[in-house]
Amino acid sequence: MRFKKDILPLTGALSKVLRLRGVSFDWRREEFPGLNFGPGRQVGFIAQEMADVLPEAVSADNKGYYRMAYAEVTPVLVEALKEQQQTIEKLKQANNNLRASNAATETRLAMLETTVKRMAHNNRRQRKRK
Repeated sequence: MRFKKDILPLTGALSKVLRLRGVSFDWRREEFPGLNFGPGRQVGFIAQEMADVLPEAVSADNKGYYRMAYAEVTPVLVEALKEQQQTIEKLKQANNNLRASNAATETRLAMLETTVKRMAHNNRRQRKRK
């Protein structure tokens, strides 16, 4: 914090994360031997796509090659999870409210059914007396 200024919370993180596209890929090692790409299948993002969503995580060198700073994505992921958790908590509360309302409705319905049965029984008894 000592070295930072103009600190602002991240907003809209979930909408940004939803726009990201994770991919798997193989490097074009034979075509670019000087770039020292690692062997095997990789996972990541396409930097050009990421630049549209999270430009802070992308840079370009003097040859026009894009680079991803994957660590820059982490704070956005954390804030997106927090946004999602807030939604989950709201949905849990709404669900609990609906369950309570449903239980109260079922209790009222059971009481009404009991009352209707008693009334029907009393009507039958009164008809038999006549």
